[in-house]
Amino acid sequence: MKTLRTALTSALLIGCAHQAPNSDTDTSPVAEADPFLWLEDVEGDEALDWVRSENQRTAERLEAHPHFKTFLTDASLYRWMVDMHKQGRVHALRCDLTGNKAMKSVAVAAKAMKMPIGALYLSNVEFYFNYDSGLGDNLRRLPTSSGSQVIRTYPFKQKKADYRYFAQKLTDFHAWLDQDVESFRSIFTQDAGTLRDGVWYLNGPK
Repeated sequence: MKTLRTALTSALLIGCAHQAPNSDTDTSPVAEADPFLWLEDVEGDEALDWVRSENQRTAERLEAHPHFKTFLTDASLYRWMVDMHKQGRVHALRCDLTGNKAMKSVAVAAKAMKMPIGALYLSNVEFYFNYDSGLGDNLRRLPTSSGSQVIRTYPFKQKKADYRYFAQKLTDFHAWLDQDVESFRSIFTQDAGTLRDGVWYLNGPK
């Protein structure tokens, strides 16, 4: 519990959003590449039904796990999360992940405070940007510690398929970036990792 709270005090959560298509027949490269594009209709019946179903399934799985608590299942963690917001310790920053301003500023501020990034949640950002877009340089700048972790969700194949969850030491991820890998796919094809408790744990380059 203490480790989780320590990591979250220096967590950087990254999400990727784009405009939803104007028709059901969108044939853009993004639409063809992303089997979950239909979820961009955030108020649509299909998307809301999927969210409710996933929330229920996730809650049941978490509640059944003897060693896994979240703010959704534990009252003390929920109060702690609420207090974080009330104290102004949670900040939303809208930025260009591939640009040279916001992400660089986060890295500079974290280094100045001598606060390494404990948890870096990339969601499925790497599905949209290769590292040479500027994303790789921005992520490489982030200060790390031996306990820093990268967490990812990544869609697989079918429209109704699950997202897969990946965890990796941030120092190992930086080592991959130092080898100029093109994308997350490049990492995964070279290191399939180890599956434990429904999570793929990835390593650094050999």
